Amino acid sequence: MSAGQEQSVAVEVRLFATLRAGRFKSQVLDLPAGAIAGDVLARLGIAPDEVAILLINGKEGDASCPLRDGGTLSLFPGVGGG
Repeated sequence: MSAGQEQSVAVEVRLFATLRAGRFKSQVLDLPAGAIAGDVLARLGIAPDEVAILLINGKEGDASCPLRDGGTLSLFPGVGGG
């Protein structure tokens, strides 16, 4: 492995509202280098259609966005009502 290459990345994952049920509020996950936001969804058993807003380091993203070491992934569910 050459200098500067990472084998894994540590990402803080923040879950909001109903996405916390049976999971956690905030946790640092160790993921393989090259991981994308969708990898976190799969690991946590969250269907992509359950997520209305996905933020990576405070900026809107989607499940295909790459994650970087020390970054933050925030997941918000849709809000229903009537």
